[in-house]
Amino acid sequence: SCLNAAVAECRDCGLQLSKRTLLENASLTAAEGLLFLICAVGWTVLRKAASRYLFQPLARWCDLPSRDAAKMPESAWKLVFYMASWSYSTYLLFLTDYPFFHDPPSVFYEWRASVDVPQDIAIAYLAQCSFYGHAIYATVYMDAWRKDSVVMLVHHMITLALIAFSYAFRYHNVGILVLFLHDINDILLEFTKLNVYFKNRAGVRHRLNDIVSNIGCCTFAISWFWFRLYWFPLKVLYATCYSSLQSVPNIPFYFFFNILLLIL
Repeated sequence: SCLNAAVAECRDCGLQLSKRTLLENASLTAAEGLLFLICAVGWTVLRKAASRYLFQPLARWCDLPSRDAAKMPESAWKLVFYMASWSYSTYLLFLTDYPFFHDPPSVFYEWRASVDVPQDIAIAYLAQCSFYGHAIYATVYMDAWRKDSVVMLVHHMITLALIAFSYAFRYHNVGILVLFLHDINDILLEFTKLNVYFKNRAGVRHRLNDIVSNIGCCTFAISWFWFRLYWFPLKVLYATCYSSLQSVPNIPFYFFFNILLLIL
């Protein structure tokens, strides 16, 4: 079978073979790397400006407790980004001619190394890749440090590697599916956090925010199950673990790519 052939090939994997496969199949230019760095810096500058002139004044105006006021700009920033990125992924999957959501195996149809990435998908990749580059810096130097900050830092690094890897090897079609299925949970998470922060304003507990935050927790749990535990294996892992070998029997870095997806 194709899977047995992939396993047999993997036994012969070594540094030289990996290097040759990388050189033969990866496509990433210096200009694209420079654009990534510029956009990552741009996200950082934009976040600092939004926090200083929008989110922090809003926290002061609402008279949030100091602890919540310190965390609120971070969640507001992430909510705005994830809403925009998820909306764009939704547009690509449901309002264009891309069939990837309804026909997951199609993500690997006509795959070949160094194929041109459609501009609309390239825009999504640039935004996401540079955002996670910014997020690594932000976790260390801008975000409030938490018990899970190290875990988040590792998550951002893996996500950045997966986005860059999938772009370089032209697995961008499946990448759009992954972004769509993951970003919705981040929207609900940050929205719920904001309502937790806004429960106490000017020393008064606001019941509406309390109710909304509880609803948000329930909605997040449901969306996590539906998008990440049901649709993600059904659509993404099915396409990458099985369909990819049917369309491209010698698909490069098959195991590496799927391991990153499983970790994510």
